[in-house]
Amino acid sequence: ATPVVANTAVSLPQLRAPEIALQASIADILGFPVYQQAIANEVEFIAIRAAGLAQSGAGLAESLAALPQTIVTTVGQVLNGDLLGALTTVEEAVIGSLAATFVPTVLANIDVQQIQLAIQGALVLAQPVALVELGTGLFAAFDGVSRAAITATQNLIDAVLSFNIGGIVEAVVGGVQDVAASIVAAGGAVVDGIAAAQTTLVTALKTRPITILPVAAKAPAASVTAAQVAAPAAAAEA
Repeated sequence: ATPVVANTAVSLPQLRAPEIALQASIADILGFPVYQQAIANEVEFIAIRAAGLAQSGAGLAESLAALPQTIVTTVGQVLNGDLLGALTTVEEAVIGSLAATFVPTVLANIDVQQIQLAIQGALVLAQPVALVELGTGLFAAFDGVSRAAITATQNLIDAVLSFNIGGIVEAVVGGVQDVAASIVAAGGAVVDGIAAAQTTLVTALKTRPITILPVAAKAPAASVTAAQVAAPAAAAEA
């Protein structure tokens, strides 16, 4: 009689490519948005200072244009014996020229310094937050890969101890798939963490000082109202 050989064929499970789902793209990171915003800030600072220099140049030109008339007025006052008036004319011309020439440049530098202080203050809070976001992404990547590797190893050991070839093959294939998927997920977590940190820093670099409107602008209306109230009272006393 011909002996019957048992069928020991093992069906191999098929490998599946892990799905990639990223909240942020690698292009967002490679675009270096932090450096882009820093360069944009420097360009803005240059533009503010250039505008101040342009206003100072215009003020200097106006002062030079008014110089002949100032000289004529001063000489006329001196010839008429009005020395105090001549002194006042010279003082007003000098003060006006200095203000028109230097004040716009000084104000432009003050505006730039205020923006820089606002950005520095925002970065003091943003930098720790960015580090936490980056660390969270790295920890999530490490945790996911570690858990997948440990689980795959445990499944392979259990399959080997069961002396089941099909189970061993399935454990190996399943473990490879899980580890590969965890590596992809880890890459996504790292990318998301870096993108979140960059977004936080970019937001801080976009910070600008808050403009507070003066409250004194409402004073004239209040004084008019007080005058209107006082007028009928004065008429009643009369």
